[in-house]
Amino acid sequence: MSNGLTFKDQTYLRVFNLKFIFLKNAVLGLIIALAYPIYGTRSVDAGSKDGEIMICLDVSNSMNVRDINDESRLEVSKRLLNGMINRLQGQKIGVCLFAGDAFVQIPTTYDYESVKTLLADVKTTFLSKQGTNVPRAMELAIASYSQRDVPRSILLVTDGENHIDIGDEVFNQIKKEKVFIYALGVGTQTGGPVPDGVTNSFKMTETGSMVISKVHADFVKNIANLCNGDFYFVDTPFPDASPLLTEINLRSKGYFRNLKIEVKKTLHHYSLLGAFMFFVLFLITPGFKLIENEI
Repeated sequence: MSNGLTFKDQTYLRVFNLKFIFLKNAVLGLIIALAYPIYGTRSVDAGSKDGEIMICLDVSNSMNVRDINDESRLEVSKRLLNGMINRLQGQKIGVCLFAGDAFVQIPTTYDYESVKTLLADVKTTFLSKQGTNVPRAMELAIASYSQRDVPRSILLVTDGENHIDIGDEVFNQIKKEKVFIYALGVGTQTGGPVPDGVTNSFKMTETGSMVISKVHADFVKNIANLCNGDFYFVDTPFPDASPLLTEINLRSKGYFRNLKIEVKKTLHHYSLLGAFMFFVLFLITPGFKLIENEI
């Protein structure tokens, strides 16, 4: 006997303490791993698709017409663009707004969140000169690209109402520059009244009839044909951007840019490994009954 304990009692105590320490350390390691400890940063290589897309968005008054399930053409267009931006795979994107004139609101950028924020605030009051000056918007879009050796695209979003004809020069330039056009005609063939922001009513003709605006799908489709591009008809409140995204990503196939990204170092895997080892030691340490038999 020692300290009033028999050899058998001492053996039980030692085994109990040892298994308790192993189990305690296993639980502690698991708790630390769940806390997801972070220390320092490390550089990792990442790749994303390359390319530049300029959105040419129509902000003429007719885009306020609520002929798509009582939603305005502009709101439906912004919803479509927002969904598309969320699923881009690394291409640069910019925005050009146009009506009777045009201006670049956002040059091509990788900052998708800024583009979405600015798009959300777009209104038809941004340009006072009315019309649908597509050629001017395309000229500005072509001049806005920062690279020439990557796939370049123009995403034209318009209802084609009150369009301005300025010849085929810009369309020939688009083909020469190898810029691809995705022309989206937004609105319905039924159409709807055009809101008048001044009178808070609807626009009327000189004879007192209500002005009805309909999508000029043939005009938009003709633009796509002139540029050897693709035409899409948008007449639903929640348009599916998948076909458009598929074409955009296919055009970026084979064009990648390498990125160096700084990410935080995580240490949770060390804690998990330690917890696992201590739990294994807990399991393989002989139990009390086995020791009793050996004694």
